[in-house]
Amino acid sequence: MPRCGTFLLYRSKVEVFLFCSKGAVPLGQNAAVEVGRHRSKEKNMKNKNKIRLAGALAGIVNGVFGGGGGMVLLPLLSRWSGLTDRRLFATSVAVIFPICVVSAAVYFFRAELPLLTALPYLIGGAVGGLIGGVTFEKVPVGWLKVIFALFLLYGGVKYLL
Repeated sequence: MPRCGTFLLYRSKVEVFLFCSKGAVPLGQNAAVEVGRHRSKEKNMKNKNKIRLAGALAGIVNGVFGGGGGMVLLPLLSRWSGLTDRRLFATSVAVIFPICVVSAAVYFFRAELPLLTALPYLIGGAVGGLIGGVTFEKVPVGWLKVIFALFLLYGGVKYLL
């Protein structure tokens, strides 16, 4: 098959041809599908690597600061994953849960996690998570974004003061 710099794929009902400066080269019936798959695999791999990086950064932030991995994860997922806004929030929660479990286990095995002190927060967090999960579908996405941004702003200002 001749090498082509600039080319044009043409698919008829029977055959796929590659047109370039060397002429038309028949590629077979499934060639266009295969070319498309190859390109989408490359793009998916780049996105998967970026998404893995986002997960790693969320885990690092969560482990170092004892929380806040979602603040890193949500903006990066929104840029790199292609998920809808509502799925971004749900995915962030689903990803943060095991990250929190791993971080808590590390703190626990280092004897730096006072379970009796944390218990009331765990109970309140479970109730709040249940309420949030039930009302999640009812809150408009625009409001979710504003509320999330306000929590980020509040937390940052409160931490600095």
